[in-house]
Amino acid sequence: VNRHFILFGFAVAVVDGIAVVGVPLENEAYVYERSVTGWVHQSLLEPEELGSVQAFGVSLAMSGDSVLVGAQGESGAAAGINGNPGATPRLDSSGAAYLYRRRGPSWSQEAYMKASTAGAQDFFGMSVAMAGDLAVVGAPDEDGGFTGPYTSDYDNSAPGAGAVFVFQLHADSANYCGPAVANSLGLAANLIHVGSLSIAANDFTLQVDGLPPGQMGFFLSSMGQDFVPNPGGSQGHLCLGRDLIGRHNRPHELRVSSAVGTFELTFDLQDMPVSLAGSSILAGQTWNFQAWYRDLNPGPTSNFSNGLTARFQ
Repeated sequence: VNRHFILFGFAVAVVDGIAVVGVPLENEAYVYERSVTGWVHQSLLEPEELGSVQAFGVSLAMSGDSVLVGAQGESGAAAGINGNPGATPRLDSSGAAYLYRRRGPSWSQEAYMKASTAGAQDFFGMSVAMAGDLAVVGAPDEDGGFTGPYTSDYDNSAPGAGAVFVFQLHADSANYCGPAVANSLGLAANLIHVGSLSIAANDFTLQVDGLPPGQMGFFLSSMGQDFVPNPGGSQGHLCLGRDLIGRHNRPHELRVSSAVGTFELTFDLQDMPVSLAGSSILAGQTWNFQAWYRDLNPGPTSNFSNGLTARFQ
């Protein structure tokens, strides 16, 4: 059916015999596949939460079996990747991007992507691009006042300056929300993992370095990402989800940084803090982690490491 005023074809992307066509006034994207007889309609992409989404399909990018769809008019208040689409208060036209992945003939939504600090009228998703496992999303009306590469956009001191956000996709683990705020040594605490991401192996270990020696700390975990500047008077920033956050501060989990400024913890993936939904990490789930620690800078305060996201197998 030929419908009027839907802007079919406002954005298009083509890779290896697959074409995607954006229809932003219908909040849809059509997938076509080339056959021996021509192009055939293969699938229809829509966001899982339709109510708050506007201009879905205004921009498109493809890489391999993945499609990135911009929705500059989306109004959710989540932050980062796979936050809560229903988070409040609503932020008019903060914008979003949606990642879809093809498995056989079917397409499924794999990620709901927002700016680290969503702001009204930022129009995040007006432009998108992909290259391999990197996704780049433009937010032309974002208001951050920092110049050059930076990981935080919370100051809003330069109205309409614009920003570009870079995401790593399909990696089993990656750092985000970094570098962390420098501590009393002038260092940014850095988080890595060793061991595997195998549920069966159960040897997932987090290590953090760049800490002031002799300071107490512990790890935090969540299935969501966010950006909360200076929570509770901390000098650092919390980068975990607005939903449930687990504190690994039970007696056997508390740590004190070593003389060289490190501490680590091997997690029991079947014994996560009870504050989280369930008490086990399951195969296929993506979790996010961060370290919290005390500091003197110059008076008593606290700080955070950067974040680490990991998809377990």
